[in-house]
Amino acid sequence: MLAPSLSEFSSIAFSDSVTDELAASKRTTDFLLLSISHMASAEITAASISDLEAKHYYHGLCPKSVLVARTGKDTWEPPTGPEAYLPCKELRPPGYHPLNQAFGGPFGCKIEEFLDSKGVKWTSMDVVRIGIVDEDIAPVILWIEVKPNTLSREAGSVVVKECKQFLVLNEFPDVEVEIRELAISQP
Repeated sequence: MLAPSLSEFSSIAFSDSVTDELAASKRTTDFLLLSISHMASAEITAASISDLEAKHYYHGLCPKSVLVARTGKDTWEPPTGPEAYLPCKELRPPGYHPLNQAFGGPFGCKIEEFLDSKGVKWTSMDVVRIGIVDEDIAPVILWIEVKPNTLSREAGSVVVKECKQFLVLNEFPDVEVEIRELAISQP
């Protein structure tokens, strides 16, 4: 059974019939991202990451991680003032979200193929919610972990934007993409 190309895959509705549609097809497994010109209706941005944000963005999560790149328009502000503190983040399950269901099948494999094609040395990929402790709202995140010191912020920005494009094309516009690496402690 061959998986469809991205342009063919984007037209498939994720339902119980997706297995039948895939089994009946004789399509290639090429992972071809559509150009940004096909995305005229959606502006996709990667946040500019400072050293301070990279180090503290995941404050409160264990193990300690360093942010490499992320999509989204929200800005990270360092705490200021005499009683400044970093807000603690927490991982939450995605709950019922269509991406969570689609991710375990061919859709997730397409993202893996894309990361491999870009030379990204990824070690894990999860669909999670990351929120601030005691706040109700936490966005759904495609959370990609890479080996330490293998992906620059600039290259990571390109990767998260293209992953976000793929999510938008496949009707997951509410999902953001973040790349992290585990912090290496020196004794």
